[in-house]
Amino acid sequence: MPGKFFRYRFRRAARVICTALMLLNYLVIADGIAHAQVTTGNVRGVIKDENGALVAGANVTILEKKTNNQFTAQTNATGDFEFKNLPVGNYQITISAKGFKGLALDDVIVQLNQTTDVAGVLTVGEFTETVTVSAGGSELVDTTTTNLAKGFESRQVVDLAQSASGAGIYNLALIAPNVTSSGGVGVGTGGSVGGQRARNNNFVLDGVDNNDKSITGPQVYVSPEAVSEFSLLANQYAAEFARSTGGQFFTVTKSGSNSFHGTAYGFFQNRHLNALETL
Repeated sequence: MPGKFFRYRFRRAARVICTALMLLNYLVIADGIAHAQVTTGNVRGVIKDENGALVAGANVTILEKKTNNQFTAQTNATGDFEFKNLPVGNYQITISAKGFKGLALDDVIVQLNQTTDVAGVLTVGEFTETVTVSAGGSELVDTTTTNLAKGFESRQVVDLAQSASGAGIYNLALIAPNVTSSGGVGVGTGGSVGGQRARNNNFVLDGVDNNDKSITGPQVYVSPEAVSEFSLLANQYAAEFARSTGGQFFTVTKSGSNSFHGTAYGFFQNRHLNALETL
């Protein structure tokens, strides 16, 4: 009897340990997926010919200009292609298909937590010829998801005066749609998003939780010069952005590139430089 009892307890303990290990593995994988989704963006598109017919089997290559990292794909039967979890930045897309001229889509911007939609039209001709089209200069509209989002790239973060004092880059949320000042009601940072109190906002830095539970605001404030992109999701966000019902504040810091570079940032003000306040 004692032997059977100990064998039973051993098998039971082994099942509990195995279940715990499986659960831990699932949480680690899920955590990694969630972090990828809050620090990257997506690109999708459809390829057609001049008559509007879908082009299947076209080779699509996307190149990140800063690091020269590239990824490849092929269009499916409906002419669609998609690249997921791309680092934010400036990209070039090249498309080639038999019987058509090559097509290069330049200055394709990948934004944080957004899907960039692109469309390519191939022209009949020699494969060695290439048509280059620039996608720069226009603000991209996410037509794939229902997210109400506003992104700020590094130049805006540094140059817009709102990021120079107080809550820093999080002040930029006040010029995003569906965001107003909290009016001094309650605690929190980032303003009232969707009519909720600022204490309901959520802050993430490079995919890591950045919430200070004691003051319901960000635990770490980042210098504007170090920011690659700042993005605010105001509502209709997907399940991986749960935790808080207010605004989702995501910041991605700058990373390296293939060229040597460096910057410096400073901020100075006093009563002799500031404009006079009006009553």
